[in-house]
Amino acid sequence: VHEILSLAFFPYLSGKCFNRFAKWQHSHKTLLDDPLTSSSITQLSQRITDQHRMTLIKLRLERQPKGAILDCDSTLKSGWGTYLVDLCWDNNKDNSELQNTVEAYVYSLTTHEPVYYRSFPGDTVDISTVRTILVDLSALGIKDVIFIGDRGYPSEENLAALVEADLPFLMCAKVECEPITPLLSEVTFDEDGIPVNMQYDAKHKLYYHQMAIPEYTGEFEDGTSVCMKGLTANLFLNIYRRTDELGALKRKIQNEKLLLNKANADNVIPTDIKKYNALFEYFKIVYKKDDQGNPIGIDFSLCDKKVNKERSICGFFSSIMYKMDINGAKALEIDQSRGEYDINVDQLNHQMWQYVQKDSSEDGQNGRSFISFVGLIAISEVRKAWREKMQNRFESSIDMLDELESIRFSEYADGSTHMSSFTTKQIEICDACGVTVPKECMPFTARKA
Repeated sequence: VHEILSLAFFPYLSGKCFNRFAKWQHSHKTLLDDPLTSSSITQLSQRITDQHRMTLIKLRLERQPKGAILDCDSTLKSGWGTYLVDLCWDNNKDNSELQNTVEAYVYSLTTHEPVYYRSFPGDTVDISTVRTILVDLSALGIKDVIFIGDRGYPSEENLAALVEADLPFLMCAKVECEPITPLLSEVTFDEDGIPVNMQYDAKHKLYYHQMAIPEYTGEFEDGTSVCMKGLTANLFLNIYRRTDELGALKRKIQNEKLLLNKANADNVIPTDIKKYNALFEYFKIVYKKDDQGNPIGIDFSLCDKKVNKERSICGFFSSIMYKMDINGAKALEIDQSRGEYDINVDQLNHQMWQYVQKDSSEDGQNGRSFISFVGLIAISEVRKAWREKMQNRFESSIDMLDELESIRFSEYADGSTHMSSFTTKQIEICDACGVTVPKECMPFTARKA
């Protein structure tokens, strides 16, 4: 445990990767008596199993209060481990020389801490990771939480799986998806383009409307189904974005019409009408033929159905929720609080030095992911203390920890020790983090009192 905790804190405190730990320990007091070398760190990481991961996750989730809001998302991590299974099934979009793994995390927006992690092969899409996470949560007996995610997650099968698990959720959803699009017809506008039956939120400068999604049957790939009832849709409208998008749509249609008229004027006869249709998004193009059936030009007509659909979704975004008794404005606030997840991932990639997967074995990869997750937990505790008590004194949690760098701990040959006196700021930091300051380190007046 001391080895894992020491390694988990090390990148955050030092800004260095694990192979510098042994050297760093020569000048810094840690929980360990003997330094950890690169080989011993590798051996330690290879002893950590998936059972350890599940046990830690179960303990973390059991600390969550009833109704805790859990944000699920994933990020890509590059790696060079040639024989790692997760890396063999992907092509890196950013760097052709390195492949990716998908790292999924669940972050509690209620307690502001990470509670779950899992690695997936690099070609795994978001809609597939959700079902695995749900199986893990079910195996751990976790039910009294609220699951939220971005619009990459709510496929028809995922929504059905969440309803079948009877798990309350709030998911961002594309307005083009089947449960949402039919509801847009219920929104009416006045002559000025202002929605008549939507409420206005002055804080976010958005219109919102909440309505029940009609009951339907959700299908699984294995042929089974679940009754999808109790779902609620939240529609949001940004009137400024709607104006921009409607204008952009009108300009696209006008440009396509000008090009088609010019093609007719130039007597252009495309050799492949299907490919020609693919170039024009909003028009249906057919050959104009002579009496013998030979193409002599083109005719085109506006695809009214497609244009009307695109006009109806301009400026809208949406979410779907289940078993949550909140209005649209509150749903929007919960969704906007998901920015904490991005901070969590940024800390993993940069402050924890985990932007590249550097392991060449499955065991090593699993162990280092476990240690990094413990580090994220530690960081979340430090950030919580900074956010709640020290935000007015320091610009970031790292600045707060930097203030402690001047503390010195000395050990002598006769076994005696000495720690330098703490400054006022250092004492305040310890109080904020719940750390008891040794009496001999307090200012002289405090020791005398």
